[in-house]
Parts: sequence; structure tokens; C-alpha cells
Amino acid sequence: MPKWEIRIERRSVQKHGDEERTVGTYQVYHDGQKATGTIKVDGFDVPLSGTTAESRGPSQNDKRADEGHPTRIVARSYPMQTSGGPAYLTHGYRQDETMVAPMPGLELKDTGRRTDILIHPGKEEFRSSVGCINLCTHLNTPGEIINYRGSRRRVIALIEDLKAVLGALPGADQPIPNASVVIGEEALAKPDVPAVAASSAPAASPAASPDGIGWPLKHNLIRGKIKNHTFGMVRNGGTKPHQGWDLLAPIGTECFAIADGKIDTIYKSEAYGDVVVLAFSFKNQKRFAAYAHLSKVKVTGGQAITKGQLIGLTGDSGNAHSLDSSQMHLHFEIRTESRPGLGLGGRRDPTEVFGKCPLSEAVEWTPPGG
Repeated sequence: MPKWEIRIERRSVQKHGDEERTVGTYQVYHDGQKATGTIKVDGFDVPLSGTTAESRGPSQNDKRADEGHPTRIVARSYPMQTSGGPAYLTHGYRQDETMVAPMPGLELKDTGRRTDILIHPGKEEFRSSVGCINLCTHLNTPGEIINYRGSRRRVIALIEDLKAVLGALPGADQPIPNASVVIGEEALAKPDVPAVAASSAPAASPAASPDGIGWPLKHNLIRGKIKNHTFGMVRNGGTKPHQGWDLLAPIGTECFAIADGKIDTIYKSEAYGDVVVLAFSFKNQKRFAAYAHLSKVKVTGGQAITKGQLIGLTGDSGNAHSLDSSQMHLHFEIRTESRPGLGLGGRRDPTEVFGKCPLSEAVEWTPPGG
């Protein structure tokens, strides 16, 4: 069964008078590949990418959107379900008395107390709908009003594309198998920038290397630019851990020592495949950098290593063997133990060491002498 996914990246905040909204981008993916082409809606060719608008409030899932103040849903991956209304419908669409147009909508599942979290059209206002995600044609200027008819066409395009990829959708308020929403907000930590089309490739950023730390690859970017390939409880709707970063890398990509140190151990495992573990010092504490799924190892156990020295070549060993070639990667971890067990124990978020996570923008790094 094919998989359908919409990836939303929150990028900036726009202010207009006393009002604020969070603006981002969206892009549809089919089986992990960016969807191209358009869907015909009301005589318009509608792309499967564009702009999003949300209320400005903090991200949380423990309160309803109408309790207290406007809020945004926590950034992570969510399964989807059909919307049954009364305001928005996946099937048939509801006639809107004000705009005189059918009102389409899709729902996110597993949102805690945040019930009826919808992807739906935005009204002809600056403000986006409280607690929901509005699709928009463009919001290039802070004072720009959401175009309702363009927004409505984009939601209908999502639903029609879902049907084309997955077949007939289930009835109202039912799970949609193999459909998900992935929300990220890495860019919100940066200064406000204009929203850009989701299909535009972000510019590579210079390497940030606090405390003399390098990077494991020359081109460092999280696989698929999605949060569930980063560190933490980011998989299976936030119920399953991922112990490190998956950095996109074709088989045979060179990987490098991130710091001076010593090769602590080299081993094989069913999940990780061929692994090299580098012991190094960070802020006067001993840490371990683990490089997994390797195809070739270029070091030996106990060997003294300098920052930027070749560690090995990436590969598809371990459970990466079943992945499509476009998804090959280096699984990279920062550990407090050389060989910790399952879960997140004995591991740290690599962001603590590198100062940033290359989720939405690649970090380019040139090893010393490279």
C-alpha cells in the first residue's frame, strides 16, 4: 500500500497591528518522494505545496484550543483521519453559508486534548483559525489577508490527491491508513524570514562548530528533513525513541571524526550494522560518537584520531539494508556510554554538541586539510 504524507515546516512569525500568525510551508509526499504536478480544482491547476498559517500561541497538546489563549499543536508526526463536520467534511464537502462554497477538511489523530485539529481553508482575514492549520496561496507580506477561495482549492487538492493515491477514503471521523502529517518548526528558532514555496531548496548554511567540534559529513542534512529522523521520542506518534540523527548520505560517502580522540570500539549489530565508536572530550566530559550502517571502516580499535580524520564510508549494513537507495544515511549518535542498551539511555541529543540540528537546512563542513 502506498504512503501519503504532508510535511509542514513552521518558518516565521508575521505581525499585523496587535495580531500575530505563524507562517510556514507544506509539501505532499508519495512514498517518501516529493509529489509533483497539480490537481485540477474549479478549473485551476493547484500544486501540492504552498504556504500554511496558524495561530501564534505556544505548542502544546494538553489543552483544547479554546481554553485560555490561541495555541499551536506540538511539532511531531500524526496519523490522519477523515473529518465529519459539522463545519468541515472530507467527503462531499459542506456548503458554507458565508462564502457560498464547499468546506473541506482533514483531521489529525492522537492530539491529546486537542480535539478536532483540522487542516482546512482560512477565512478572508489576517488571523488564521485558532488551533488549526490553514493552507494558503501565499502570505508574502505581514498584512496580507488569507485568500479563502485559493485556500479552499488547496485543501480540496489534498483530499483529491489522497483519493488518487490511497483509493476510496473511509467514512466520517475514521482513520485514513497510510496517511500522516509531519510538523516541524526548526526554522522558528531563527530570525523571521519570509515564507517561501515548499518546493524551494533552502540554502546551505555555514558550519557551526562550538568547542572545536567538527561534523560527521561534508554535507549534513537530516534524512527527508523530517523530525522523526532526529533524536528523542519522535517515532510512532511520539511513543517510540530514535537514538540519534539519520544524516542523508549515499552509500560510499566519507564520514569523519568530529573531534580529536581515540577509537573506543568497532563492532557489528543486527540493527546498526557495522559501527565505529569514537571517544572524545566535550566540555571536560567524556563522550562517544557512534557511526552506524557503515560499508567500510578505515580505522582500528584503540587508534588515536584527529578531528576530520576519515572514519569510514557510509553503507546499508544493519536494518538500513531494506531502505530505498534514496533513503540511505549515516546513523549518528552522541553517547555517554560506549555501547548503551535500547531506548535513549546512555545517549544525548547531538544538538547539545553541535549547537544546531540540520533539519531544515544543510550544514556544509570541510574537514581540516580536506
